[in-house]
Amino acid sequence: MIHQQLANKLGLKRVRIRGAEIICSCPFPERHEKGTDKTPSFSININKGVYNCFSCSSRGTIEELISQIKKVSINEALIILEEYGFSKLDRELQKKEEVNERPEVLPEGLLLYYDRLDDDFAEIYRGEVDEVECLIYPVRRYDGKLVGALARSIEGRWHKAMWNIQKKLYLYGEDMVQREEPIVIVEGPRDAISLRKSGIQNVVALMGVALSKEQTEKLLGLSSKFVVWLDKDSSGAKGMISIRKRMDNRAEVRYVNPFEALSKDEKDPRDVFEKLGPEKVQEIIANAKTFLEHIVEDKCKEL
Repeated sequence: MIHQQLANKLGLKRVRIRGAEIICSCPFPERHEKGTDKTPSFSININKGVYNCFSCSSRGTIEELISQIKKVSINEALIILEEYGFSKLDRELQKKEEVNERPEVLPEGLLLYYDRLDDDFAEIYRGEVDEVECLIYPVRRYDGKLVGALARSIEGRWHKAMWNIQKKLYLYGEDMVQREEPIVIVEGPRDAISLRKSGIQNVVALMGVALSKEQTEKLLGLSSKFVVWLDKDSSGAKGMISIRKRMDNRAEVRYVNPFEALSKDEKDPRDVFEKLGPEKVQEIIANAKTFLEHIVEDKCKEL
């Protein structure tokens, strides 16, 4: 109740209370691209005495927040906090917050504003993101902690990466893979989900085509065998070359050549699953070859 009273005092909107956290729309709309935060991205952690907006990156202490909203001094803000019984809070900040960096783990309450869909193969939500109806795919690190999300419009168009997720640090699906087992690498969440529906559970998505140094080290810590299946376009081709440079000398890597394995009507793993079924997906992965094998095969065809 006291959390709600403080939220009312500050004039916060779209408020949800989750434990010691107040989650709401950002009170600084002018810092957002569209002048509003209709997807609540603002978190106040009462126990730590800090606030953080995972959209516009505003952050600081609670007294600083009150000072800015109510236009009072820091000392006056502390008096307001005392009125609500927050004078004896543990104000010890985590190391990353002390150096004014973005916390790595996000509050689960950010997902409360969306409707979770009934899906046996993935965690998927539906709701509005910047006034666009989207499917939302939470991204979790290896220990299951929320670190961001990807939003795609209902029409299937890419919309945005949510809450300032640092994509180069994570892999979609890394929390679900089995260590020491071969891992299939694809581009996006929908490709990964299509493979799971095809019976291939050990799969991660790059959330793009570029493989970062951090993602490389994470993958090599999980397995020594990989199959790479990127989209049938120029970006996918460049992505495979990039992955080869980073991983071929450090692991056993096989590649699906989408320009040969897929017909003109299919572009990615999702297309194959939806049009040709799970058996075809499994067949294509089983027939993946090393980079050298692809080169030799192409040279033989020229003879």
